[in-house]
Amino acid sequence: MTADTNSLSRCRLAVGMAVMGIIFGSLLLPSVASAAPSTTTATSTPSPIFSAAPLPRVGLPNLSYFDLTLAPGQSDSEGLKVTNGSNSPETLEMVPGNGVTSPNSGDTYSALDATAACKNVACWVTGIPTTITVPPVTTIEVPLTIHVPASVGPGQYLGGIIVQPSGPSAPKPVNTNNPKVAAAVTILNQVGVGVAITVGPASGLTPHMAIPGVIGGVVGSHFDAKVTENNTGNTFEKPFGKLSITDSGGKQSFRFVSDTVLPGQGAQIRVYLPGLSPGTYSVSVALDYGHGQVASWSGSITLPKPAVSQTLNHGSETIVYEPGGEPAWIVALISVGSALFLVAVALIIVFLRRRRRALRGRHAAPRGSRITGRHAAASINTIDSEATGAAGSQVDAFRPNESPFLDREVTGPVDDVVGVGDPGD
Repeated sequence: MTADTNSLSRCRLAVGMAVMGIIFGSLLLPSVASAAPSTTTATSTPSPIFSAAPLPRVGLPNLSYFDLTLAPGQSDSEGLKVTNGSNSPETLEMVPGNGVTSPNSGDTYSALDATAACKNVACWVTGIPTTITVPPVTTIEVPLTIHVPASVGPGQYLGGIIVQPSGPSAPKPVNTNNPKVAAAVTILNQVGVGVAITVGPASGLTPHMAIPGVIGGVVGSHFDAKVTENNTGNTFEKPFGKLSITDSGGKQSFRFVSDTVLPGQGAQIRVYLPGLSPGTYSVSVALDYGHGQVASWSGSITLPKPAVSQTLNHGSETIVYEPGGEPAWIVALISVGSALFLVAVALIIVFLRRRRRALRGRHAAPRGSRITGRHAAASINTIDSEATGAAGSQVDAFRPNESPFLDREVTGPVDDVVGVGDPGD
């Protein structure tokens, strides 16, 4: 009785440890999946609600930017509508700017510095006030003039009018989830209205694109090719192309699309290359632009091996990124949870083996005991039934090759056969 109680206690302990290990692991996995640097949450502060767009012109479609065709030396009077959607007055600055191409294509605007000399298209926009105050829930009209200097050659040019809240934006504190770290962000609300001007007749427009080079790279475990495209013509271009790469397995092609590239500027388009391995490959690129024109490049690129860590320069900060790296405390927690689970499994196995041995020992006859005759046969059958039944296997019947009338030595409990007589009795 005591042995059974101890065995039962050990079984409960083992099962409890196993359950605890499983629960520990299930709780740990979400924490590992969500383990990441603490995020920052900006405090809720109302932002200015305003918009700006060209005044509609009769007979022309409503656009979000000015689209004009002017001759050198010609001027045009236009208007800008500015809307304040908030419940309080808004004082806004209006700054002319020049169009620029984003690093990966697409146009944006660079505001003209008030202390710098005026240059390029920003100088062509005149008559706009430095600041305006718009009453609550009101739209006002701002007149302006666009003048193209007489010395400007044919082509397409892009400028802009940038509308933003007056004065510097105050930094807003953010929650870093760490009382020892204080941080703040500055959010600048801007609206840019483009001024696209085509100067001269269409015959003076000469689109031209060039590909100065292609380089291979890797981000994490993904390979890519960076295609540099330069607009060497005098028109706005949105090219598209195909990159073909050749290796021992054959030729693969990858298509890509570029956004706007302004005249005299360039961009770098990243083309992802799935299914490739580190090495050197032969590459050819065809870039379509203009009216069926194609810029071509051919050469070789090298795809480097994925780095264990990468150093990214972000302004004055240097960030080291290690793909797949986990903090030491996460690794320790995983190790502890795994160890608890394995210990629990081992205890269960040991308990089951000891219990099986105990059951076998309970049915073992003392050495030297001898049962003869038909009682021996009955004893054999009873022993087989109890011993194999306790182990959960199939219960054996009388074996045909064993005679119930032969004297033989058996290993079974004598008490189990007491009272078992001849079947014919």
